[in-house]
Amino acid sequence: MKLFNHSKNNIKRLRQITMLAGAAVLLNGCLHPSEDNAVTPSVHYAVISTQASDNQSGDISIISLEDFSADNTNYGGLSDTVISTHEDVFYRIGRLNQDNVSKFQIDAPDSRIWQHNVNDASEEGNSNPYKLVAKDKNSGYLIRYGSPKIWVVNLNTSNLGEFKIGEIDLGHYALDDGIPEAADALLIDDKLYVLMQNLDRNNGWIPGDAYVAIFDIRDNSEIATNSNDSTPKGIRLIVTNPSKMKYLASNNMLYVAATGAYFPSDYTGGIESINLTNYNTEIVVDDGDIEEHPYGQINNIAILNSTRGYFVGSKAWKDDALYHFNPSTGIVNPVPLESNNDIEDIEIGPLGNLWMTDRDASGIKIFDTVDNSIAEELISTDLVPYDIEFISVKQSD
Repeated sequence: MKLFNHSKNNIKRLRQITMLAGAAVLLNGCLHPSEDNAVTPSVHYAVISTQASDNQSGDISIISLEDFSADNTNYGGLSDTVISTHEDVFYRIGRLNQDNVSKFQIDAPDSRIWQHNVNDASEEGNSNPYKLVAKDKNSGYLIRYGSPKIWVVNLNTSNLGEFKIGEIDLGHYALDDGIPEAADALLIDDKLYVLMQNLDRNNGWIPGDAYVAIFDIRDNSEIATNSNDSTPKGIRLIVTNPSKMKYLASNNMLYVAATGAYFPSDYTGGIESINLTNYNTEIVVDDGDIEEHPYGQINNIAILNSTRGYFVGSKAWKDDALYHFNPSTGIVNPVPLESNNDIEDIEIGPLGNLWMTDRDASGIKIFDTVDNSIAEELISTDLVPYDIEFISVKQSD
């Protein structure tokens, strides 16, 4: 059964389902106890970008957390896309050689509100957008992996000339190639945290010093995290080639997953924590060295609370494993929850379960984080799942 069907009558039915699901969440609460989760009067959806097996096309899959029903045929398009969300809106980000952002409402996922090209005429090459961080419903920050400039954008305009309203320059972090490879960003307490890989494009994409830069969103000024005027203001990481950040409010910590160099593998990655009170960092999980690297290269992370986290280790292309670890102690359970699978993304859902893209089976697998048992064996996405994000629609009283 499809949850979404877009005639007028069915959209009305969707709104009724939304109200009922919100009431169900109020009655049932979270699926398990967690220091970082609370009951909220909301209805929840997963929004997932998907890809054809030949990478020539893609789509958007939307899964209701009420009954895990999936609608897998929505807007369509090309395959290299990721999702960003805010309130009841999601943004479909077309990456390299698409270089665009499209806006959709969750109750009409096959109807595009607008689409904007995000290449700047003054820059050479492709901007390769990676993420849109909404400041509110009106404005946000577009992270562009192929450019040293973050765009400050107007989220309520269909006029391309009015979309870009400002920019933040990251060029002082870059190597000689001029591009710091901003790969992820989070908005926390009126501060924008930007993760930069800083790869050397002129020398085989060898990783340089990676950083997290912090900006005050009240005026977009950069915040100094050290007292050395001769170095960038951001937090210099121990790991190299980072790809993901997760924030845990209960201990005010950022957790960064990093891969290190790919070819040849150098095992300078792992999981690093950043204390946002004093900006101190430390390695939580070491990925090993050339001789011994039990998890392979770490390329994704999900944090439930201060004692329960998960990461993906990759031993080879499409040979990934899912591990459970303690973010406070760094202790890893050496027996993976999933192995010999093609895993692109893992996320903690709004009800506290762990969602994993099972690309071999073209679907989503969900784990109960109380005991790591499988809560949903497989939710089909038809095409191969790539990126998972969530929308929680608040219900009115």
